[in-house]
Amino acid sequence: MADDSGAWRWERFQHLLPIHLLVHIAVVKGPSRFILEDTMGWKDNRDFQFTIHSAYSPRDVPPYGPYDIV
Repeated sequence: MADDSGAWRWERFQHLLPIHLLVHIAVVKGPSRFILEDTMGWKDNRDFQFTIHSAYSPRDVPPYGPYDIV
């Protein structure tokens, strides 16, 4: 469903899915054959490394809404 660089091949699947799903897919980069493996990381730190400081940083922002991703 994506080319070697990770760009989606829309013509292969856009007619199969409703628009609200296509919008979600559009913000996600497709899989790339140049990336060898998945990695895990802490989203609240730029280098994706967990620190005590990064764990408390989200508390500095206003409260999350019921539909916000935390």
